[in-house]
Amino acid sequence: MTDVDGPLADFGVDAARAYIATVRWNFAKTMPDWPHEYTVKDWQPELSFAFEAFCRLIKAEGFVAPWPPASARPIYRNHYLVIDGWKYWAMGTNGDLGPVEDLTVINRADSYGAVPVMAFLGACRSWSPLAHVPCVWSNAVPSRSRRGPEWHRTF
Repeated sequence: MTDVDGPLADFGVDAARAYIATVRWNFAKTMPDWPHEYTVKDWQPELSFAFEAFCRLIKAEGFVAPWPPASARPIYRNHYLVIDGWKYWAMGTNGDLGPVEDLTVINRADSYGAVPVMAFLGACRSWSPLAHVPCVWSNAVPSRSRRGPEWHRTF
């Protein structure tokens, strides 16, 4: 499905791509050391169902990683989903915990093709000195979820 205005029961990666292309993305100026962009649910209330469906997709298909990466005491353990070279994650007042309806922001950071290696470390190209490490897996991302080490698809 590619139309974000249609029924969202089958909201998948194609619908996520359509949503991504529809909404406005702003650079997070308050966090220049962690470069990323964000979109806010309230900016386009008519797309709130698509926003929530995308958040559900991130939780269902994504991998869990700590933030900040490589921290002894991470602030968050968010779900991340990689689509077309971008790493997406949703947040509310408690990170991505709680119901999807309480999430207010979707963030994204450029993953630059090194997502498998960087995601394993909980980082992406802009956040790691290992940015030069080439991608060694084409369609899987190693991560440590609550259930242990697993492999997750990238789209």
